[in-house]
Amino acid sequence: LLTDNLNSFEGENTHILSIGDSAQNAPIGADFSPALSPWYIQNKLKKEVPVFVLTKNYRQESLPNITRLNNMLRESIFSCRFSKIPLAEISHYLGNDLEIISESKALDLYLQSYSYNPNEVMFIALSNAEVSSFSAQVRTALKLSGPVDRTDRLICIENSMKYPISNGDILTVKELSSPLVKDVFIK
Repeated sequence: LLTDNLNSFEGENTHILSIGDSAQNAPIGADFSPALSPWYIQNKLKKEVPVFVLTKNYRQESLPNITRLNNMLRESIFSCRFSKIPLAEISHYLGNDLEIISESKALDLYLQSYSYNPNEVMFIALSNAEVSSFSAQVRTALKLSGPVDRTDRLICIENSMKYPISNGDILTVKELSSPLVKDVFIK
């Protein structure tokens, strides 16, 4: 669609404005977002394209700590140091909104929140090992059998071309076939 639209723009007085968040994931099946790629558009139009980049996010000014963290994360993505950000630096941006706690306290807080409202609590971890360990502790404390139960909530980590789900979507397990026939690798 983008290529068709670009091919239809002819003449000197044609203006194209492409707006989007260059820190977002690419469309399904793509390695980059063509609409936000000056190189792609210049290549298709065979002419120089001026580029302006938003460097600060002001959408959440009522939450200054979150906005500062968001801007720091954007800067780290574009400077290629995203995976090397120390927790101390993140906690500096969040001020009192972040408390570093032990794993046992995290489990206690999770279980307390879960007992209050299971639909309003989610645990997100950095590694598969952390997720597996924490999940096993939660499942033991809640006396849940198996690795996945009905009503479990999962977060999708990739866009799907086969199903209408996208990266970041939260899924609720509605039904399990019995027995579980296939193990599914979840990052």
